[in-house]
Amino acid sequence: KDDAFENPILLDIVNVTSSKENQYDLPFYYFGQVMSTNFKYNTPKELKPLGTNNGYQHLWNEGVGNSTNNNAKLSWFHKERFYTLTTVVNEKDDLIFTRIGANDPDFNLRNDPGFIIRKKNNKNAQFVSVIESHGHYSPVTEVATNAFSSIKNIAIVLSNENYIAVSIETIDGKMKLIVVSLKDAAKDKKHNVILEGKSVEWTGAYHFNNLK
Repeated sequence: KDDAFENPILLDIVNVTSSKENQYDLPFYYFGQVMSTNFKYNTPKELKPLGTNNGYQHLWNEGVGNSTNNNAKLSWFHKERFYTLTTVVNEKDDLIFTRIGANDPDFNLRNDPGFIIRKKNNKNAQFVSVIESHGHYSPVTEVATNAFSSIKNIAIVLSNENYIAVSIETIDGKMKLIVVSLKDAAKDKKHNVILEGKSVEWTGAYHFNNLK
């Protein structure tokens, strides 16, 4: 929870390590209608399953894109409220729109939409995303308020086996820093990291601070 945002935000960090190269897929499922993205994507003329096994045979491939920015942003609308997912990516990552329901002859599956971030041919992978809920749309007055994301950019500013640090820059120029201990989450554990030549100290699993 922070005054820079209308509602509390969710910071989602997934850190994966392996001794061999893999394909990593991180899905986000949501309800509602897509409002906008900050990346281009192609939609197929004919729907096909995303794969042939391991559950992929039940996902329709509805579109694939890539981002030339360091962030991919997806906004959607559901029940009079707006939501935005902002995630750290590179241009090699595939951004896939899916929908549950492929190979379902008895129509037992809910047709929920999903968004998959795919990282290919990596031993290690980090997924860092922020989810915001914001604004409101009144079907009576047909007026929308705060319909756009408050985040300009998120970035990984430190990453090693013990810690990950994430910066969040808002549209109005405020900068937030979150540092998370990946190995020791004890409430009384003291931590120290060096960021841009400055020492950051805290006690507990994570540290949150305003940079400016």
